[in-house]
Amino acid sequence: MKTAQLTATLLYYDGVQVFEGRDDSGSCYLGALVDSEPDADRYLITGVSPEQLCELRAGRCDLRAVLLKCSYGGWYLARVGDGFASPFALERQQGALLDHDYLPEDGVLLADDGSDSAAMKPSVNEAV
Repeated sequence: MKTAQLTATLLYYDGVQVFEGRDDSGSCYLGALVDSEPDADRYLITGVSPEQLCELRAGRCDLRAVLLKCSYGGWYLARVGDGFASPFALERQQGALLDHDYLPEDGVLLADDGSDSAAMKPSVNEAV
């Protein structure tokens, strides 16, 4: 099973709402909170390119549009119960994301805080 690790929190409100992450091979992911349970949070996860992350972080496209566009290459759910202290399993989902009630509303834009995106930094496996 594929796992990923949080690399940057993009939106925080009483917990991580939106984040970017990477797997062991350096692939980038975008995650959005879909449900909170007493012992864990569930996130919608899609693979995402560094360029798409930059567009999202700059506020040039909304969260829903990026998640939906990226979901055509596959999408996942992840259950995180340790506050992102360790890598989390990506559970591959079947069918179209639009057939589920996981997407945020239209118009959710993220303001760039000026910090460097992990997507633009070399991964552990890349030469510096």
